[in-house]
Amino acid sequence: MLLLESLCENPSDFVMHFTRMAAHTAMKIAYGHKDVTDNQDLLSKAIRSMEIFTETVIPGAWLVDSLPILDHLPSWFPFAAFKRYQEMAKPIVVESVTKPFEIVKKHLAQGTADGSFTSYLLQSEKLDPETEDCIKWAANGIFFGQFETTTAALSWFTHAMVKHPDVQKKAQEEIDRVVGNERLPKVEDRDSLPYLNAVLREVMRWQPIVCLSTRAVSEESDEYHGYFVPAYTEIVVNIWAVLHDPTVYPDPERFIPERHLEKDVPDPLDVAFGIGRRGCPGRQVAQAQPFVTMACMLATLDLKPVKDEHGNELIPETKGGDLLINFPVPFKSAFTARSEMALELIHQSAEHARSLPDKLERWSD
Repeated sequence: MLLLESLCENPSDFVMHFTRMAAHTAMKIAYGHKDVTDNQDLLSKAIRSMEIFTETVIPGAWLVDSLPILDHLPSWFPFAAFKRYQEMAKPIVVESVTKPFEIVKKHLAQGTADGSFTSYLLQSEKLDPETEDCIKWAANGIFFGQFETTTAALSWFTHAMVKHPDVQKKAQEEIDRVVGNERLPKVEDRDSLPYLNAVLREVMRWQPIVCLSTRAVSEESDEYHGYFVPAYTEIVVNIWAVLHDPTVYPDPERFIPERHLEKDVPDPLDVAFGIGRRGCPGRQVAQAQPFVTMACMLATLDLKPVKDEHGNELIPETKGGDLLINFPVPFKSAFTARSEMALELIHQSAEHARSLPDKLERWSD
């Protein structure tokens, strides 16, 4: 795993290390070919497109959503800032969606395409312009849906471990007992690591990555617990409130993984990834990748607060941002190998990762 080596060598950029790992995985699933996954300019534009997405879908962020008549205003007019934003954002988003898709099509025509979501569908579906457009935007949705959320989850995990060394030690002891110190944890170990599973669940409950769901619209009038919901009403699920309900999760502001080891405690993962048909379709990957990453980090590294010039520990403030994706405010963390054996395992795993063929077996038969 290259991430562990990066965290040791350059710990101050840990958020960027998380971003690159998650983005590479997402682009590999969506597009496959190294001309996409190794293209730093394309990756930068894709990250900027994700930032645009998180800025635009916040409920209530744009007055035009409530007053559609404003859409007829010219871009220079007062209250038409959304149009000027659109003029800036559209070419960035269109390029980030279209360019990797066209690269995959080019390699398919040349017979050099790697396996991916895009190449699989382009070869298996009966293509017409509308179908191609659906494949193009669905592939981009894989990237948008995974990389930023994974980065945020791992950032909050790091924050929690820095602030709660007792939890970190308990999780490390479980990994040492179950996995040992001669290999890194794998996704197959998940069922044997109940406490680490509880840590993952508590991270997602304590700091849900998306605090408000994207909007849905009622197709017909309905009644819910005495509330009348007219047809065509916009509905937003307050995920934060659901996961901080003190009648369900006592002391909801406290980070307590042990609560998820008790019977009859609702699984926060059933809510954190959305509800109903609009739930995250990639939730299996969105749970598995953070779990394995957390396990590998704790198996090999100690996560600690950094110290100031006087030797005082700088404990991070628990505070999130104000965009769609809930990131912690910037903080610093120290990442140090737990032992010489752990450091050797980090280097071995990095060398092994570099030697592997960079393709997906699922679509590369």
